[in-house]
Amino acid sequence: MKNTIDEEIPNVDPKLAEKQKKIDETSLGLASNNKALRLNPIFIYPSHISYIKCIGIGGHHMASGGTDEVIKLYDLKKRKEVGTLLHHSGTITCLTFFQKTHMLSSGEDGEICLWRTKDWEKLSSFKGHKSGVTCVAIHPSGKLALSISTDKTLRCWNLVEGKAAYTLKIYRKDALKIFWNVTGTLYGIMFDREVIVYDAGNPNQSYTFSHKGRINDFRFLQHEGKDYLVTGNEDKKVRLYDIKAQKCIGQWDNGSETRIKCIDVMDNENVTLLCTCSSDGIINVWDLTGIFDLIEMAAEDAEEEKEKEGKENSGIMKDLEDVEPISRYKTGCRITCVSFAPPIQYNDEVEEEKEKENNEENDDKEEEEKEESKDEDPSEKPETVNTNKNTNKNTNKNNNKNNNKTNTKRKKQNNKRKRKNQEGQGKNKKAK
Repeated sequence: MKNTIDEEIPNVDPKLAEKQKKIDETSLGLASNNKALRLNPIFIYPSHISYIKCIGIGGHHMASGGTDEVIKLYDLKKRKEVGTLLHHSGTITCLTFFQKTHMLSSGEDGEICLWRTKDWEKLSSFKGHKSGVTCVAIHPSGKLALSISTDKTLRCWNLVEGKAAYTLKIYRKDALKIFWNVTGTLYGIMFDREVIVYDAGNPNQSYTFSHKGRINDFRFLQHEGKDYLVTGNEDKKVRLYDIKAQKCIGQWDNGSETRIKCIDVMDNENVTLLCTCSSDGIINVWDLTGIFDLIEMAAEDAEEEKEKEGKENSGIMKDLEDVEPISRYKTGCRITCVSFAPPIQYNDEVEEEKEKENNEENDDKEEEEKEESKDEDPSEKPETVNTNKNTNKNTNKNNNKNNNKTNTKRKKQNNKRKRKNQEGQGKNKKAK
């Protein structure tokens, strides 16, 4: 006999159930179930004398620059420092890569340098700014770059011909950062409290996104073919803007005690990841694809409330609920810059290197055996050597017929004996 207990099933709103189901399907739900990504430090190296101002990553190449006027180079495959670049005479302000073949560096000396990552040779230098360069952005095509400076000018550089294309005057406060979107049709300039996005095809078209507090960093991103803007702010919040609609569609708290210092965005396996770093040393990684789903659900709920109450929205943006990072890590130090690195398969590359080394060793052994067979003369050797040589010939014939593993070992032993006999011959000749 089995005892059955009738449990009362609570009444659940079907809309809330569907909403929770959608949240659970995204990585935001995984974060609440402790199944999210984990951040583990794999490369920690104290390289600069003073604090690091900027970093850049292109493929397996990484570079860092700071107030010590030095650019340090690293190999992410080998996880070690590989060199140093000493050219700029001021603080390194920006390091940006084009794919993994070239790098642009800028400094407070007003100079921009183009480097080739193959041998880290300086191909050209661009001089034109009258004061320090604050940021450089390379077009996705790699043919041109934009730079901004404290001299309140924007300069366009032709990277193919190695010369300046044009210069524009910025009639505002100092521009802080500049970036291109993914397709290269838009570029944005960040000021103290606003970001202005310009259309590269139509200079008269621009979009302004301002905030009462200070904006510390921004990035472009794409979702379902549309361009968006994400910012990290002084009030510890992340804000997401629709560029064409020119409005903020969502905001959420970073969960830190201090301001958001820097951010970065990366697309990986159809998922858009956002990394936010605060000055208290906390790194948060967010899944923006899941956050876009939450924004759509929040917009639907707002429309339903509007229809029921018959009132218009107050215009005050509310923080998104149920937003949690998929990963969090406490560094225990002050973070000044951050950058995503592409996925690197360390194990496969190590195996490939081992195979190459084994192939090279086998080729060297075969060449040594061929040279030894050419240099041998039976007439110059004594009778004892000739008898050994005859036995070696017989064993070599058997080896060619059988092709067994044991025969390969005998070959190596015979080759060693031949070398010893040749050394003995040389000594006998000198004695005679």
